[in-house]
Amino acid sequence: MNGRAVTADDVIWSYNRFIKDGVQKAVLTSVVKEVKKVDDATVQFILKEVSAPFENTIASPIFWIMPREVIEADGDARKRVIGTGPYIFDKFEKGVQVIGKRNPDYFITGVPYLDEIVLLIIPEDATAVAGLRAKQIDLTAVSQTDRKSIAADNKEIQLLDYPQNLLYILYWRVNEKPFNDIRVRQAASLALDRDENIKVLYEGRGTYNAHIPSGLESFWLNLLGPDFGVNAKYFKRDVAAAKKLLADAGYPTGLKVPIISVLDAYGNTFNTSVELVQKQLKEAGFDVEFKAQPYASYIQTTYLGKFDAPAAVWGLETPVQDPNDYLFNMYHPKGARNHAGVDDPVLTDMIEKQRATVDRAERIKLVYDIQRYLAEKQYIVIGPIGNVTVAYQPWVKDYFPQSDYGRASEQYLRMWLDSSKPK
Repeated sequence: MNGRAVTADDVIWSYNRFIKDGVQKAVLTSVVKEVKKVDDATVQFILKEVSAPFENTIASPIFWIMPREVIEADGDARKRVIGTGPYIFDKFEKGVQVIGKRNPDYFITGVPYLDEIVLLIIPEDATAVAGLRAKQIDLTAVSQTDRKSIAADNKEIQLLDYPQNLLYILYWRVNEKPFNDIRVRQAASLALDRDENIKVLYEGRGTYNAHIPSGLESFWLNLLGPDFGVNAKYFKRDVAAAKKLLADAGYPTGLKVPIISVLDAYGNTFNTSVELVQKQLKEAGFDVEFKAQPYASYIQTTYLGKFDAPAAVWGLETPVQDPNDYLFNMYHPKGARNHAGVDDPVLTDMIEKQRATVDRAERIKLVYDIQRYLAEKQYIVIGPIGNVTVAYQPWVKDYFPQSDYGRASEQYLRMWLDSSKPK
């Protein structure tokens, strides 16, 4: 770009573009009545109703402020890397690396501290860990298996653990057989062995997710705690109960179900989870026929709810920073990621009530109630999640974790390297 200032006109143009073409346009159109220019540096959003998550929504990485002249010249946003972040795009080498240089004109004075960031593209975990041990990599996320060996053999490397803000999900078409029957959905949840998954996938370092992930700690209701209530039982594996529910639903000899997933997108841990889930479902009376789908096709069809019953789907739900972004997107009739086609008037009212509640303590109570309600309905079955472990060298300073996509402007903004780094 030419370094011109971002203006109110840019915000309004970007908003209108988003609500016309954006996949998640309902996130804003459901609450925004009008957007008005106050002056060149001020925009006024007039809402249809009170919205507790609104500020978080417009700050999240779905609503980008884009320069009109570039989009109109190029036709879309894919041809040029543009933005106002702390690092300026320098180079992309396919399959190798992405390089960013420090933005000297960043709007926060004095940052970032690093002159350059090099993001290596490393498909294999073993290669990344070897680079870390050889002191060629400053920082990388590691699997829980690699964490164990690093902690034993490389005590100088720092390890930071935190709960992952992510959902493993098993979904289907809830308005079509066989998953329009709550008993079949409950049976599928009872079939999952969450303890086995945590042990096998994460070396025992993980948690039970409810329909809000444990990474959103202040809104997450602990399934294993005393406050969840009787519906927590649907998250504890019970093969006999699962088979009885299937029999009561009219499938005494089992239920044949195609299961769709991807094997080329999320790494080895997810691939192993696909195998585990198939095994666990089979043990509980589901006759599973696995169908692998290429990631691009999956995102364009299945992930948007474009698949045929009676298939079930094992996938991931991308991390967001407010519970409404999970609840509205996944369970509201207008949600952009309502994979299962949920349309429950009681639930819709609960979702709309929590997002209109500004008092945080009251809102948390409402989100807790929604988790208890969804635990019984099991419109989407939620798997457990493992911790994230980031391993970094002793010369890396002021690193802190994040669970969204704002790495450059959050994690790497004030991080710095001291003089002990080898030259």
